[in-house]
Amino acid sequence: MNQTDQTHTGTSAIAPSHDAHSPVGPQTRTGFNTRTRAKTRTGSLTMGLLIILVGAGLMAYPKLTDLHYLWAQWRLKVAAAAQSLSGGTGADERSLGGAILPDGTVALIVIPSIGLEAYVVEGTGGSALARGPGHYPHTPLPGEAGNAVIAGHRTMYGHPFHDLDRLQPGDRILTITSNRSATYRVTETIVVGPSAVEVTAQNHRDLLTLTTCHPKGSAAKRLVVVAELHD
Repeated sequence: MNQTDQTHTGTSAIAPSHDAHSPVGPQTRTGFNTRTRAKTRTGSLTMGLLIILVGAGLMAYPKLTDLHYLWAQWRLKVAAAAQSLSGGTGADERSLGGAILPDGTVALIVIPSIGLEAYVVEGTGGSALARGPGHYPHTPLPGEAGNAVIAGHRTMYGHPFHDLDRLQPGDRILTITSNRSATYRVTETIVVGPSAVEVTAQNHRDLLTLTTCHPKGSAAKRLVVVAELHD
């Protein structure tokens, strides 16, 4: 082997080297890009899963509120039955058409034309209306003289007043409290603003006023059904 061959052979046997400032090789760039794409895919999958979970939660929430309402009304029925077995209401009260009502309720309301039967709770706060239609505390009880006012949900928590807009003049509304039963006949249905407190005002008529949100799914206005007491 001559000197030229030795020099060539020695040179070709030495692998190329990279110092700290040399460009990144093709294999290093490929690995970096692969890791970046993997992180991007993971982030996209996580975001997609979160969107699906949030959407499913929003869709399930109204149904969950309905179950809460049904459970609350069922418990009230069970409580009423238990009180009946223990003699919770006197004979003089039952002779006036009264019913045994569980604690926290003021009446039973029945509207045959829309298939509604529900216990009415005292109060119109969120926790009260989640259990059933709520009686305005500053108004008389159903069957008493004056304007008895009851509010109820229209689209969630069992939506007991969902079909109030279907009521027609002359339709019956039955109410039973602990000491009397009463029959009302629908006289009118009106739409008012949310601050129209005059619908709860007292006058010289014996009325039952039912209020709920309007239109369905919105709290922009109030649907008000007015019924008059009949003997």
